[in-house]
Amino acid sequence: MDSAAFRPLDVSGIGDFRMLSFASTANDDPYSEVRDASVNFVSIDGVPPPSGRFVLGADLAKLWIYAVNEAGTSNSLAVADQIKLIETFDAVSGPISFGGTQAVLRRVLRVLEQIDGEMVYQRIWEY
Repeated sequence: MDSAAFRPLDVSGIGDFRMLSFASTANDDPYSEVRDASVNFVSIDGVPPPSGRFVLGADLAKLWIYAVNEAGTSNSLAVADQIKLIETFDAVSGPISFGGTQAVLRRVLRVLEQIDGEMVYQRIWEY
């Protein structure tokens, strides 16, 4: 899963190709925070993100900041306990639902489709 920079035209005869990704890297993601994170990535690295996984760091940073503020401390045990209390969090990539053990129960993914050799956003898929 998730190599939004994959170029299916590099594979002879692949034809119709779709994949799931944490984010679109073609600046066509429906979430503005994802598009902003992609622009920030380019401004720092000089190239577009190699895959949709780039957004996971932004998701984690936003979650960590929220949990630190709620816990009132940056103590990792207190922050972890605070994260365990979160049922749904509005992350950069979209809403994420957690179980009481920090396990992800639900998250938003993107369906990308190969069009003229580029992976283009098609729709949101939630699991």
